[in-house]
Amino acid sequence: MLADMPGRRSLTVQILFLLSLALLPLGAIAAWQTQRISVQAESQLQTALLLQTERTTGKTRYVAERGLGALRALQAMSGPLFDDVGLCSEILADFALASDNLDAFRFIGIDGATICSSDAQVRWLEAVLPTFIAAPDDEPRLRIVRTDPEADRYTLSMTQPVYDDDGALRGQISVMIRDADLSVPSIGPTTKEPYGLVTFDADGQILTTTFDEDETAANLPAGLDLQLLAGEPARVFHADTQTGLNRAFAVVPIMPGMAYAMASWPPDALFDDRFDHLAADALLPMLMWVATLLVAFIALERLVLRHVRVLSRQMRTFARTRRLIARPVLGGAAFELAAIETDFRNMAESILQDEAQLEDNLREKNILLKEVHHRVKNNLQLITSIMNMQLRRVNGDEARIILQRLHERIMGIALVHRALYQSPEINKIDAAAVVVSLGSKIVDATGRAGRVKLRPKVEPVELFPEQAVPLALLVTEALTNAIEHAAPDEHGEIEIRLDFSAEGRHATLLIESAAEAVVENKSTGTEPGLGHQLIRAFETQLGGSLSMGQLDDRYHVQIKFPIRTQHSDPRDY
Repeated sequence: MLADMPGRRSLTVQILFLLSLALLPLGAIAAWQTQRISVQAESQLQTALLLQTERTTGKTRYVAERGLGALRALQAMSGPLFDDVGLCSEILADFALASDNLDAFRFIGIDGATICSSDAQVRWLEAVLPTFIAAPDDEPRLRIVRTDPEADRYTLSMTQPVYDDDGALRGQISVMIRDADLSVPSIGPTTKEPYGLVTFDADGQILTTTFDEDETAANLPAGLDLQLLAGEPARVFHADTQTGLNRAFAVVPIMPGMAYAMASWPPDALFDDRFDHLAADALLPMLMWVATLLVAFIALERLVLRHVRVLSRQMRTFARTRRLIARPVLGGAAFELAAIETDFRNMAESILQDEAQLEDNLREKNILLKEVHHRVKNNLQLITSIMNMQLRRVNGDEARIILQRLHERIMGIALVHRALYQSPEINKIDAAAVVVSLGSKIVDATGRAGRVKLRPKVEPVELFPEQAVPLALLVTEALTNAIEHAAPDEHGEIEIRLDFSAEGRHATLLIESAAEAVVENKSTGTEPGLGHQLIRAFETQLGGSLSMGQLDDRYHVQIKFPIRTQHSDPRDY
């Protein structure tokens, strides 16, 4: 049939051609460049915010570094200065005159009292005393005090611990820094000004703020300890304030290890007008991606998917009804899809032929098996008829009992074969029907059908023949023993209980009767107890657990065995 479809182009060639028009290297290059530009632009904006924050604190950093240098110099000569108060005050006054923006140099004892100062005034500085307790190391400490709230002017107080030759703390050196300007200048027209600036020390304690005192805490990052930011390099991050407003924060060190500054910016400070150009640059690869998806979808829909759906409907219809459409329907499909439809139709036709042949073979097999079971049943019935004729001629009780028991056993096997050829399933039978029918025939064979009452209570249980045959033989022996051991009631009747049911994958058989006071073997044959031996043998074949004997005033036989789910392998005896 494929020879009748000339001029068809390969489906692979068509799809590759259409996708090649859309998937150009330019899309990948444009996306890569856009990503690089975006990263670089954001990095530049972060750098700009950090530079502006550093510029804001530049003057403060300069004078603080000068003050630290002066304190280091005074620390080196602190020994003789502490011993001569007049010389100490004179030298401190010279330091104050020679230093711009630095004044009020003081030596302060460990009790907080000024020992000497640049202005020759002895003062008690209660605010300095906690410094000795909190910082007994050799690190300087910085404090900033607003001196003119209206002009946003600040004065820095820097202290340096002083130790004697034995390492004992003698006090500290203090210097005041004038005109520490923390105003917030603007870098350029494209940079938004910050909302405010906060300085803090290495312990996270706020030194200065451009916010009102009652608004400072509300403008800090929520859930973030300022001490965690101390000691880290300069950084920019986004966070919500205490009032839930989103802000961009820039943190820079004023003096590493001593003081830090944090400026808060509008949330869009990192995303200004330059990102409009970046969005335009990112539009091209996005449009290319959308176009690629659209072209690929149209190509697949037109060339593949619609034909696959038609072919799928054919397959589902065939699987459900075993019917094929009269002729192929993928006339406009590509070469490969038309070939798939042809192969499917050839395969479906082959399956239909094979299934028809299998059904014929199975029907013949079932007929033959039913015929075999029917013939076996007839032969067994013939044997039982011959045995009945022989029973009429036997005079001895022992021989009569033996023949009667053999007759009942053969009759049980015959009932199984009859159920097999009458059953809709050739390999399974309803064992409950066999058990009830067999029980009725055994009761009739006793000659006491009017006195023996069989009370069956059964449920349908399907068994394979390899379990049904030993079950029938076990019922024959157990029911015969129950009748022999049974004691009649006050009306002279014998009641036999016959229960057979299944729970899950296990079946249970119970045969019970009212027993005589002492159970004796009434068989007069040459093999006493043969019935019990056979019951034990059938228990082994069924693979179950058996309970048999007299319990109180009842004689019972109970067996519970697993129901097989598949045929056992045939054995060659």
